[in-house]
Amino acid sequence: MADSSYPENVSYQESVVFGKEELKRRRKSRLKRTGSEIKHLLESLDYRDPVAIIDPGIGFHTKTLRFFMQRISPHNSEGTEKAGPSKWNKYGHRHTVEAVIRFLSGAGYSIIDGARYEWRAGDFLCVPVFAWHRHVNISDEPAVYVAGVTNPFHKAIGQMIFEDELYPEQWIFAQKGETAMGTLIPGVAEGASLREKGAVCDAERLYLMELRSAHEEEKRRRAGKVLVHEQELVFEDTSLGKMAYVVDPRLGFNVKVISTHMYEILPGHATTVHRHMHEEICYILSGDGLSVIGDAMESWTAGDAIFVPPLEWHEHRNQGKQTARILVHTNRPLTENIGLSLTQHFSGEVKT
Repeated sequence: MADSSYPENVSYQESVVFGKEELKRRRKSRLKRTGSEIKHLLESLDYRDPVAIIDPGIGFHTKTLRFFMQRISPHNSEGTEKAGPSKWNKYGHRHTVEAVIRFLSGAGYSIIDGARYEWRAGDFLCVPVFAWHRHVNISDEPAVYVAGVTNPFHKAIGQMIFEDELYPEQWIFAQKGETAMGTLIPGVAEGASLREKGAVCDAERLYLMELRSAHEEEKRRRAGKVLVHEQELVFEDTSLGKMAYVVDPRLGFNVKVISTHMYEILPGHATTVHRHMHEEICYILSGDGLSVIGDAMESWTAGDAIFVPPLEWHEHRNQGKQTARILVHTNRPLTENIGLSLTQHFSGEVKT
């Protein structure tokens, strides 16, 4: 017998009106964060604190992505009053969220799942999910990076786990032994060993696939690409404009939610007018211009960040005198994985 106190009619009505209400929420979203805001906040914090750039907590209607900036203190500034100790040089952490990092300044290396990756300004790191990692700045200047991460999505499905060597009392899995500390899959070390016998029926075959899934995923995470050097990027002409794909599952990266690419827009040119089902975060690396997002117009310069909600027609125009470069994070792989991917544009011509 159904619980008579459950508001069946209200619940269904909410489902019926959700789509139209969601469009309204998207159009009320904050769309821009200025570089001057970001710089002021960064300088007011110590080296352990990130600056949220695009985040649902500061008025952006993003459901899956977060974008932030972080500093790593210079190698010779440990203990100074200005910089303070940088935890990244000594302590690591791991998380179940996907993360793509782009270094803006400095040079150093990162230890990720026991392997060392050398980087300098302009390079990218795609950190495997739940891999221990730390970043070491070996330059005499602060290393600054921006990162696209999937915190909102993983928080929404109740699967966001952070384990930090600074806070071992908050560990969930790492405290359960060396095997648990080293695995890239939360909880996998606590289960029984894999069954070796073959399937005797379809149901058993399907269940054995479930048992093997996490172990196979761990292999994929370790085999996925991690580092992209800036000089490896190739900007090519597409129907959208000049693009270089950086991190994408089709390029050998083990990502399920996030994808990263870059635009290069010549002075007086623009991307094609287009729209897509996925969220888009744009960070302006160079140039001056304007983004038209639905009925809104947002001017931008180097250091600004722009958020494009799903299904809003938009284009990015270069109105300056130098080539504009735009770093873009999207959740396109997620929309493809759940069968809701859609991308449309008006024409294949680059507008002038």
